[in-house]
Order: sequence, then C-alpha cells, then structure tokens
Amino acid sequence: MSRGEALFTSEGRLRQECFSLAALRALRAACDAAMRTGWPTVRTPHLFIGLLEEADEAVVRWLDHNQLDGSRLRQNFLELFDMSQQLQTGPIHLHRAGFSQHLLEVLQFAYQRAVQRGGLPVTTADLLAAVFLCEPSVVAECLRRDGYDVSLLLRHLPTS
Repeated sequence: MSRGEALFTSEGRLRQECFSLAALRALRAACDAAMRTGWPTVRTPHLFIGLLEEADEAVVRWLDHNQLDGSRLRQNFLELFDMSQQLQTGPIHLHRAGFSQHLLEVLQFAYQRAVQRGGLPVTTADLLAAVFLCEPSVVAECLRRDGYDVSLLLRHLPTS
C-alpha cells in the first residue's frame, strides 16, 4: 500500500482510523476554516488554524513553550487568508478532493513521521510538525514575515 493509499480509501475518503481523535478534530476544524474563509479546498494555513482551534495537550505545550497566543494566531491567520468576499464555496469534507495538493503532501509527511516514531495514529504533533517541515511552508513564511523567529518555533515542535 502506497503512502497515498494508506491515508485515503479508493473513493477518496480520509481513513479516519489513521488519525488520533484530536487530529481528526483539527482536520474537521481545518475544513470549517476553509469554508469560513471562502476557499474551495483546505490548505496548510487552514490546518494550522484547525490545530489552534482544537489545540490538545501537545499543541498547547508548544504554544506555551514558545509563549504564543493561540487565539491571536488563529485570528491572524483567519484574517490573512479570508477570501470570503471574492470566493464562494460549498461544503468541504474529509476527502482527497477537498484538500490542496500541498496539504496532501503535508498529510503524507505527517503519516511518515508517525510511522518513523513507531506507528499510527497520526497525532496533532505529527500534523503540527508537518505544517512547518514540509516545504514550502506557507505557515512558517507568514510567521517569519510577522517577525517570529521560526527556527526557535521549530526547535520546540512536539515529538509525539
């Protein structure tokens, strides 16, 4: 089974059993963020928003360690990526067709990270690391432009 096949059924639905419950909540929140901001597909900034909206212990520890305000970051990204005035979108589901090509690569990166650390499920820590480490990272670039030292943020990514 290839990496892509591991994450999606032949019909394109996300294999939810490959993800922790917290990671699934973050992915659903990412779909909601994409719809709220008017995007036709979920992109990596939406996943970052979803991780911030549904922050579990690993994400909260990362935010705290880096002295970041998750609510403010989430709001900044929602505003930065708001296309709702220009684009109209329908429902977005946990389906391959609803994810941008780069987000598919990010999910595969997170899957590989989970396998390397000992196996499934993919966790929020895997997703957060993938958002930053799967190049090019739009999220890292946005934070860099806002004056954040992304190298410090990367040093403190959660491991599990």
